Amino acid sequence: MSAYCSQSDVESIMSEVGVDLHADDRWPLWTEDPGSPISPAAGDTATAIQYVTEAIERASAKIDMGLGMKFEPSSFPSSDWVKWCCAYLAACEIFRRRGNSIPDSILSQCEYYTEIIDRVMSGEIGYIPDLTPRHEPIPAMSNLRVDNRYVDARIRVQQVVSAGRTDSSKPRHVDVYGGTGWARFF
Repeated sequence: MSAYCSQSDVESIMSEVGVDLHADDRWPLWTEDPGSPISPAAGDTATAIQYVTEAIERASAKIDMGLGMKFEPSSFPSSDWVKWCCAYLAACEIFRRRGNSIPDSILSQCEYYTEIIDRVMSGEIGYIPDLTPRHEPIPAMSNLRVDNRYVDARIRVQQVVSAGRTDSSKPRHVDVYGGTGWARFF
């Protein structure tokens, strides 16, 4: 799994100071002079960067979980939609880390991206810009057999192991020969 956004993407949403304030636990806000902010110590910066990196990894994992079955994961890093989805989800993770409330503008974007991911998972949405759909070579039906009575070897459905009627509105065409005898109606 790779990270789909960078710390600078999250900082463009929250601002650099906002990220530092929410990710660094030991940052003293002001010195004795109320007009001059002080910067965190070197050890605190490393911890803050680690928190941001972990938030980005959690957001990337949510995207992988939601979109990985429908789209090729190799197309995720090049997608702008995935990048901003990851950045907003990571920003929400950073806000929630210490139980802070999330601003409404960021929360609404997180809810939007989460709703889109949920709709992709449920199958309501099948297209996201810049993402390549995943096409698995799986059979459409697995209960088939070749009917050797015909020269052209027509394929028939085995009704004994069939899952049942399809959801199609068209009538189902069934052979008289069902595998146990020529005509069941005699």
